[in-house]
Amino acid sequence: WGGAGRILEVGTGSGAIAISLAKLLPQTFVTAVDLSSEALSVAAANARIHGVDSRIAFLKCDFLRDSLSDDGKRYHLLVSNPPYIPSSQIEGLQREVKDYEPRMALDGGEDGLLFYRAIKEKAPALLHKGGMVLMEVGYNQAEKVREILADTFHDIETIKDLAGIERVVGGRFEQR
Repeated sequence: WGGAGRILEVGTGSGAIAISLAKLLPQTFVTAVDLSSEALSVAAANARIHGVDSRIAFLKCDFLRDSLSDDGKRYHLLVSNPPYIPSSQIEGLQREVKDYEPRMALDGGEDGLLFYRAIKEKAPALLHKGGMVLMEVGYNQAEKVREILADTFHDIETIKDLAGIERVVGGRFEQR
């Protein structure tokens, strides 16, 4: 890929990932989407503070329901730290998480894999051939996410965090 081109971030929240990518890859343009207007306002302010607001478009979007492919734009990289906590486990989370994080930023559906399935389904309309996807995963979810991606992506890899936990799953889009 080479680091130049277009990046899509699904579920930008405060914009930390989009902003970091824009700073690290100055030849890119990032489209960052989120369902929360409040999160998008914070993300846009953070992008201004870091001087990358001219290279990031923040869009309100319900990724599960809305289409991003209507405009025909394709991306070289799709990144996401999606909600991945199974719905039934949210009440058991640490208080500082469950009481202060918006539920929509945590709730990944019945098994926590709702957004991974949606990203896999929408990727063919969003990515260039050879485009990549990189997604953060929850504890013990990497194998299941690799399985979800297997029929659409190739060169699927997992990256471990500093504690040795499988934390990021990614692959390259293979147009069939």
